[in-house]
Amino acid sequence: MRYRQHTSAIAGRWALTFLLLAIIPGVIFAQTVFSFNVDNLESYTRTGNWVWDIDNAGVPFPPMADGSALTWNGTSQHFYADMNVGPMATPGHVTNITCAVENTDVAATPAEVSLVFTQPFQLVHFERINTVNEALPWNTPGQAGDRRIYGNATGYLALNGTPKLYVKNLTFVITTPYPSQAQIRSLSPVFAGWLGSIGTGAPQTGYGYGDVDTAMSEVNWAALFAASGYKIDMPMLGIASEMSIAKSWFDFTLNFDLGDPARGSGSGQSFSLPVPANLSFPDQNVLVDLSGGTNPYAGLSTHYFYVNEIPLVPGGALPGGLNSQAKKYWKIGTTLDTFVADISFTLNQSDFASAKGIADWVVLHKPDGGAWSIYPAMAISLPNTIKALGVTEANLNDEFTVASSFDETLPITLSSFTATVNSQNMLTLAWSTASETSMQGYNVYYKPAISNPEMICLTPVLIPAENSSSGSHYSFVADDLTEPGTYYFWLEAISIDGSSEFFGPVNATLSATEVPPLPDRTQMSEAWPNPFRIGQQTNIEVQMKAGESGSVSIYNLLGQVVKSYSVKSGTQILNWDGLDKRGNFCASGVYFYKLHSPSISQTKKMVIIR
Repeated sequence: MRYRQHTSAIAGRWALTFLLLAIIPGVIFAQTVFSFNVDNLESYTRTGNWVWDIDNAGVPFPPMADGSALTWNGTSQHFYADMNVGPMATPGHVTNITCAVENTDVAATPAEVSLVFTQPFQLVHFERINTVNEALPWNTPGQAGDRRIYGNATGYLALNGTPKLYVKNLTFVITTPYPSQAQIRSLSPVFAGWLGSIGTGAPQTGYGYGDVDTAMSEVNWAALFAASGYKIDMPMLGIASEMSIAKSWFDFTLNFDLGDPARGSGSGQSFSLPVPANLSFPDQNVLVDLSGGTNPYAGLSTHYFYVNEIPLVPGGALPGGLNSQAKKYWKIGTTLDTFVADISFTLNQSDFASAKGIADWVVLHKPDGGAWSIYPAMAISLPNTIKALGVTEANLNDEFTVASSFDETLPITLSSFTATVNSQNMLTLAWSTASETSMQGYNVYYKPAISNPEMICLTPVLIPAENSSSGSHYSFVADDLTEPGTYYFWLEAISIDGSSEFFGPVNATLSATEVPPLPDRTQMSEAWPNPFRIGQQTNIEVQMKAGESGSVSIYNLLGQVVKSYSVKSGTQILNWDGLDKRGNFCASGVYFYKLHSPSISQTKKMVIIR
């Protein structure tokens, strides 16, 4: 039997497993861009976390194990959370979504716009809470409830059936007070004798958010949300619910508003019990190593761990002695009842306003409503990762960030750092500094996958710094890396005092291509462009036959060598940026470049102009 009630009615509020879409909007960031009428959206797979039991001394359901709805026992009827909401529901089930309002110039009428969910919302976090005072035990009669996160959903907005705006990381956070005595008694004559309230019976509260997938979306559609950093807030209004024993259905109004960056962009990763399990969250720059976890009330062995990286400087005063903090923080969640995990946080130079070396990093955590403190157990994983050890369910409401005791930066300003594949199908790193003083030099590190826990150093001998106040240019060919695939690189800059700073990652993909044959003869092409301007660069292609190596030197009119390059067998392109070997710009005028090898000596002319 199926029946319909508005969310103000009992069934729409107390049947906790069916609550995903019963949302009261959070802060509305700006004017509504789109508004949709959603009819018959289904929640299903009612095998998630245990919520409460039909177990009460006033209800004649023998045997009554303990008379409490807030303790699980094997003889009572149990209520569980739905694992999914949205598409991939009951075969033949139809959800109707129609656009009612569009405040844009990308469509002539709302009827031209449609919304399609392509992946369902998944239950990625569940926690039982006291909805009156979260500092009190969750199972206080009359105050019990839960908070859950449904995430990982995707979808798109279409114009006359053609996808235009793709959305991802769609997430809802819902707080649900459990029903009062009056609400339970009104459900059915069977419950007429129910004694006591489980929760307050108040309506659910919550909020929804997501991201525009700018890579997939058309530019003019994505631009509708550019002012909010391509974030979307999704308040849901006027919800009505319909339910059966196994599923629920929802009608509501769904708005797409400009979003709030403070929501972040979380995602949940699935795993199966028993653990251990190693989970990678590359978009959140986090690795989670689960060493223990239980959920005795769940009907499935598949569970989720949830991480949300929020790209804002967290509020609150730092503990004494810490002067610099990361410009981001993280929140975590899970569907497990208990867990133990080591959580690794990876940061780049841009994540710090100023910081000197990872050896001085510490993990901070802040309980909900509390103050920042140093997390008690940490481990450094070079070059830019720090690990919080032994995180448990007690930290679910904590925020995590990274801080440093240093507030000065290295004596270097990096202007670029790139990874490319050269004409010989070799990975090449290049970086430039705007200025550098008191530097020892540079090391290059790589990972064959971003999720790998450890870096590998490619430069056992330090690349010496030129220490030019006007900046310098460097390059490094990673000729040891020959297997096809995508590689991730970091640059370590080391000062004379031994402190270091890491930049990156950058990445490049090595293709599985045949090695081109070696040239039949040794020769050097004309430089291009020629002439070239001060501050730009010219390129010189050199072909060296098998078994030969040599050099290319650049001379001024006085016959002085201003720059030299080593060349070896194969075809290579030399890039000269007009700087001499001290890192100074060469004056405008005529220069000669000479190839010298065992089989040939070849000289050509180039010109630098202002």
